[in-house]
Amino acid sequence: MTCVPIKSGDVRGFLCGGKALQQVSLCECGRVATYLCDHPVGRGRTCDRPLCDGCAVHHPPDTDYCQPHGRQLPLLEVT
Repeated sequence: MTCVPIKSGDVRGFLCGGKALQQVSLCECGRVATYLCDHPVGRGRTCDRPLCDGCAVHHPPDTDYCQPHGRQLPLLEVT
């Protein structure tokens, strides 16, 4: 059985399983990823780096970027 370390807030633990675990993506910080980076990388493909809510750079209306690609975005004016 395969196990990977995960964390959610201050709680840390392990996620263990077989085939189902292969379908779970983890963010670089160790949290379960709920987003993929939407930055285009060419030929109709996107970066697809797994991201948790805390690490994703959210860009309205529903686009999410990893930290490196998020820093390339122009700053949004908040009104």
